[in-house]
Amino acid sequence: MNEDSKNIQFITRLKNTPKNFHDPTKFLTYNDDIFYIRVYEIILAIKDEFLKLKNGAPYELELTSDEKLRSILRKSYDFIVSTNYNAYDFFDKYDCNDVSNVCLFFGLSAFIQETNRIPASSSNEYIYANSPKQFNKEGIIKNGYNVHNPNYIRRAPNKYAFEKTEPLIKPSANMRQYKSRLFANRAAPILGTEWRFMSKASEYEWLQYFEHIENKSNEGIAFRDTFKRIGNLYNDLYKVLFPANKNDNLEYSNNYLEQLQRAYEKFNNKLKKLDFWNYFLLCEHSLEHIKKDTAYYGINLYRLEKELKPYIIAQEMNRLIQCKDEKEYNFLLGISACLKDIPYPKIYDMLADIGDYEKMLYYGQNFLTFLGNVSRTFMLILDQFVEEKLFGEEFAQFFLKTINNLAPDVLYEPIEYSHKLKKASHEMHQVAFSCLLTAPVKQQIMLGIEEYVRWKKAKEANSHE
Repeated sequence: MNEDSKNIQFITRLKNTPKNFHDPTKFLTYNDDIFYIRVYEIILAIKDEFLKLKNGAPYELELTSDEKLRSILRKSYDFIVSTNYNAYDFFDKYDCNDVSNVCLFFGLSAFIQETNRIPASSSNEYIYANSPKQFNKEGIIKNGYNVHNPNYIRRAPNKYAFEKTEPLIKPSANMRQYKSRLFANRAAPILGTEWRFMSKASEYEWLQYFEHIENKSNEGIAFRDTFKRIGNLYNDLYKVLFPANKNDNLEYSNNYLEQLQRAYEKFNNKLKKLDFWNYFLLCEHSLEHIKKDTAYYGINLYRLEKELKPYIIAQEMNRLIQCKDEKEYNFLLGISACLKDIPYPKIYDMLADIGDYEKMLYYGQNFLTFLGNVSRTFMLILDQFVEEKLFGEEFAQFFLKTINNLAPDVLYEPIEYSHKLKKASHEMHQVAFSCLLTAPVKQQIMLGIEEYVRWKKAKEANSHE
């Protein structure tokens, strides 16, 4: 086979790489031949770099696995910057170490979460292994004695099947329904499939489902209630604000503005029942849970901050209660609204220092786009080297260790969120907390109304033609 045929064959294989991940559609941002040719050229350049360093340096100076990872990330990073330098030069000029650390952290976390190279569990398998009913244990301890477990289900000869499935059906259906509802009600719905119901990276985090949703005992009522209140807080708003999620053709109802007003009122009523102290106690409780799983600690810490933002909210509450006047107070709320989707404290502070709402919003959105594009490119290239065993059979353990090592810099060291709050009255803290959760909602509603007005004008214009 000549060199050209080899190149064409490799590029064709590279274009199929997204199928090695749970949701290939995430890679469709760039889906043309030119993109894959460029990625192929990057892979060749990386291989050439590794080979030269290996052949031209003493053994002790060869690249370490960490340095190889950094090299793959750097090439992906530079490539994405080159595709839209005017939009991304801000991050390239900033302290690149902070930005590249976030890119590496997020890229590796996404790879571990999304790759099909790490087996995932079906809902039945997950319930069987983790349910409080302990379906997988023949004997259990009860009143100090080892007794037969009436819920025990024996594994069938086929390791993916069970002796009987009836007892698993209802709890599995309940969990599927809860997970589906949770993800479907978000601004960006998350794809789910039964055969890959629970990825390895999510297994430990989702143990809290049994504690906060399935637990019917009197213990932890405050945690359970707060968990549910947070989960339901935005549901009504999302259903009205994002009508296009379920339909490619954006269509608004005739009473859209009235629906939006009612949804906002429901949000406010729910928010009044959410106490800031219970919120932070829940976050600390979740953090204690996360710290017990040393393998996936970094990924789970990221998820906690992305979902609940306890560190950034505590930081912003402290700034609000120290404001000199209403103008400064409102200015800080505007910052929190513009940067609501940034869970990385250093990046958040870097963007907040810009001091101009329009620029903050612009660079905040650009950063998320940049991060997504770098990570997707990084994952495509990394998958090729994982397939070629560059990081060995234990690649997942190495990636997880790297994620955990990056977590304190990209996020923070473990803290007690509620004890990070500066001294103030409960009322002052509650007002600051409520305002911080309301500010991005008001901004989203404003943007939603603007989009609705544009749609209505366009529809009226089309009807007159």
